Amino acid sequence: MLEDAEPRGRSALVARITTPWNHQFDFKLDRTFELIGFPLTGFVYIQNVFNRKNVQHVYWRTGNASADGSFDSPGLREIIAQANREEFFVLYDLINHGHRQHYEVSQGGDLFGRPREIRFGLQIGFGTIL
Repeated sequence: MLEDAEPRGRSALVARITTPWNHQFDFKLDRTFELIGFPLTGFVYIQNVFNRKNVQHVYWRTGNASADGSFDSPGLREIIAQANREEFFVLYDLINHGHRQHYEVSQGGDLFGRPREIRFGLQIGFGTIL
């Protein structure tokens, strides 16, 4: 594995790496009524209604969000398999790709956008309803 988070040959990949298209549908519904002379607005705000998993970042070595390219070298994979058994790769995949821990620690963010978020609230105004 690499000693640092900086992959080799990154400058050649920078111009070729792109993220896929992102789609997000947000929805807000509110209703204002008067309560004891004050306008009261209740609302529901839903971000990412369809709960789409939008790719925000990709790994430098591979250009995609599903594999970091750590074991693309057959020789390296063989050496690690002899020392750690095949279960190592399963655990590595679960921790670093399934939960995206490696990218978050080394790059400071997540590979994917935020999941669906639902907010409820009330807003009280001081004045009259127009």
